Amino acid sequence: MTAPIVSYQRALLDGLAPQWDALAYSAAVAVFVFVIGFAYFDRAKDDFESAL
Repeated sequence: MTAPIVSYQRALLDGLAPQWDALAYSAAVAVFVFVIGFAYFDRAKDDFESAL
């Protein structure tokens, strides 16, 4: 979350361009975590139903 926050601060407060490399890294990590989480959910969704 640091990269998006710092990018907003740079753009709004300092008038500078965002750090695109840091934003790309954050986006890649977010996509990776989403894919892993979705794969886990897809495998475990039947167990969620039986737990209720």
